[in-house]
Amino acid sequence: MSESRSTKRPATSHRRRKRAAWHRQADGAVGEQPPPVFEHPLVPGGPPVLVEDAATLDGLVERLAQAEVVGFDTEFIGEETFRPRVCLVQVATEREVALVDPLALESRGEGSRIRDLHECLAAPASLVVVHAAYHDVEAMRLAIGRDPQVVVDTQVAAAMCGLPWPASLATVLEHFTGHRTGKAHTFTDWDARPLSPTQCLYAADDVRYLPLLWRELGARLDELGRRTWALEESAHRLADAPFDPRSQVKRIARGELVGPVNRGIVTELVLERYAIARDHDVPPRGALPDATLAEIARARPADVEAFRRIKGVPGDTMREAAPRLVDAVARGLAKTPAKDPVADSLAKRRVRQAVDAAWPRFQDRCGELGIATELVLSRAAFSGWFGREVVRGRGLAGAETLEDRPSPFDEGSWRDEALGDCVRALREEFAGSGESA
Repeated sequence: MSESRSTKRPATSHRRRKRAAWHRQADGAVGEQPPPVFEHPLVPGGPPVLVEDAATLDGLVERLAQAEVVGFDTEFIGEETFRPRVCLVQVATEREVALVDPLALESRGEGSRIRDLHECLAAPASLVVVHAAYHDVEAMRLAIGRDPQVVVDTQVAAAMCGLPWPASLATVLEHFTGHRTGKAHTFTDWDARPLSPTQCLYAADDVRYLPLLWRELGARLDELGRRTWALEESAHRLADAPFDPRSQVKRIARGELVGPVNRGIVTELVLERYAIARDHDVPPRGALPDATLAEIARARPADVEAFRRIKGVPGDTMREAAPRLVDAVARGLAKTPAKDPVADSLAKRRVRQAVDAAWPRFQDRCGELGIATELVLSRAAFSGWFGREVVRGRGLAGAETLEDRPSPFDEGSWRDEALGDCVRALREEFAGSGESA
């Protein structure tokens, strides 16, 4: 990064220093020009339009309102705030590519006008095309309180057309067009100004090909009768997911060898960490790293003095949140460790054998259909779902206490339409009531 450029926050964190290093490397590379733009009637050539003021934004929004398909992406920095800080918004139609600079708009006192762009994209007149864009859609949701009404994720669509899950944008683009894009430039100082030519080129390429890519994917999906599947799954994956501490507890307990007695403490600490991060606008792991959280659960500090002896707690958290975390430990200790009534049944050898035998059959059927198995269900999700089907179907101990959970293959869902016959056959074969485990 040259001396004429600056960042809003000092380069003190490890990830910020890493960003700066990647930034210098990319901007200083000699003889590494990005490949030329793929020539196609649906791919806009030339440099992107840089939108830094409300007047230019108004013109762009007016043009976007007339477009049937709009590619959408953002560049953000996510390691310094509770919500990722959006530093650039990219949009593309079949005629133009534009880079909207919210930081420049903010500097002019026009930052609120970014709502106009999001309102336009959220309207039903346009299909918004994205790629692996949960945080990008989240930025729109935070700005205007809703998602695009019609949105498709090319990563999801590609996985329904024979590509693996998850496939990068470059992989999908090369598969359908043969064109190779340049090296990714995502991990860089996106809040540095002015934006470098290299940044602008790579940011533009993140959306430049999305309208063309959707035309190719959409045609293939229509041949397979899967367009509605792709739209359904895209909307589901991009929807706002409520905070779920269970996956974090599982990750921490497994990775840090936390015993079952301490899981209640870990749960309370995860919940309190999230609240602290939200209150102080920092990422949860920035407020308290996983390894440190696990150490607190093992140490079980009974007061602030004992808490202060734990190593690895960030300074701000130690100063401002020590009493809250001590109280979280006390709440966890006061709880009786919850027992899973079907855990023993799920761990039985014959249940595991049934799951292990059903999984490759499920994979084979997905392969025959040309749908990436991991898009349908991960191995872990399949094991949890099918294991419970076996417990329930065979009437094993704990079956009567199984809570009702939505099935991945609920009637009317695309998964049921695609694989319902397969999973019903697997249930009949492996989860029948005639065999005890």
